[in-house]
Amino acid sequence: MISSRFARLPTYLCMAFIFFYSFPAFSALLVDDCDGNGLRGHWTSYVDPHSYVSPNPFTYSIGGRSVLCARLDFELKPGLQYPYAGMTDSFPAQDLSTYEGVRFWAKGKGVWSCMLPIPATAAEYNHYSSPFSATADWKLYEIPFSKFTQVWGTKQTWDPTSITGVQFSAGGNAG
Repeated sequence: MISSRFARLPTYLCMAFIFFYSFPAFSALLVDDCDGNGLRGHWTSYVDPHSYVSPNPFTYSIGGRSVLCARLDFELKPGLQYPYAGMTDSFPAQDLSTYEGVRFWAKGKGVWSCMLPIPATAAEYNHYSSPFSATADWKLYEIPFSKFTQVWGTKQTWDPTSITGVQFSAGGNAG
């Protein structure tokens, strides 16, 4: 049961998350289906000092495109110019240079960013990112690496040979 303060902005993200080749005949790299399969990374949530996430720390929820899904309920509060909340799946560095992009199922509300951290962006958290708009129904999102950009901070060269996780971040206006 979600408390009423979070009921306004429920957001669910199911991570049957994979990196895919450009040709459908090739297999994909399963990162996490939330059922214990894939790279077996470590999921955590994060939030600015004024906002709320629930549950904290991160946990799984029943439902979605598999038995379990990654779920984040949050409320962005005033206090920062750009409030934020999100969740990340960290895993050992992977060489994904033979892949073309990412694929995942999600449902929720609002505009999110899918971010890919690499060692060069770790210090400033200016990871390569691509926005997507979550919908009320489960939807398959496919984002080619060519759509990922850095939107702030010191520009770093894209290096798909050492991707260390995937992050999903929501931000914007308080409320």
